[in-house]
Amino acid sequence: LFGDKLASMAKESGLPHALVRQRVSRLRRLLRQRWATQAGIAAVLLLALGWWGFGSGPTTERADPDDVVAASPAHRATSLREEAEAACRVRDWYACTQYLDEAKVQDPDGERSERVVRMRALIERQVVVPAPTTSAWDDVPDRTHPPRNGKAPALTGAQEKTEPCVCPDYDPMCGCLPGMGRSVVPPDP
Repeated sequence: LFGDKLASMAKESGLPHALVRQRVSRLRRLLRQRWATQAGIAAVLLLALGWWGFGSGPTTERADPDDVVAASPAHRATSLREEAEAACRVRDWYACTQYLDEAKVQDPDGERSERVVRMRALIERQVVVPAPTTSAWDDVPDRTHPPRNGKAPALTGAQEKTEPCVCPDYDPMCGCLPGMGRSVVPPDP
């Protein structure tokens, strides 16, 4: 069977039968060598992947009990107080107060420490709470509830002005509400 194919190949190519057989056997030998090389490379790659994927296995490292820090409320409060101290150093009084308040919830006894007392005193000295101011609208009667005597409150002279008020983007908190003695004028583009 094999010889018939070689003979037909030799006849088609016009070459002698021995030459065609020699070329075919040389080609087969070359293909076998290449296949062997490629199979060897594939085997090495598979072994490397197997060793890397399965050979190393899952590593489970156990933490040393001496290195583990308990996440107790007192420890959390200590770390919050350290963050508060850092915030106080950069004069971020709001953050400093927030951290101290959180720490107080975690560990109320820590509030008596000298460090916390010193930080709270510093915050009180640095943060000045503005005194309450009166606004022009303090005199305005409350229109959401009817008066007890059944009569509507009289408008004062300051409330009767009909000056146009230009609200930024029709801000409802501006005070230029219709019915308050002023008219709303849309802002100029």
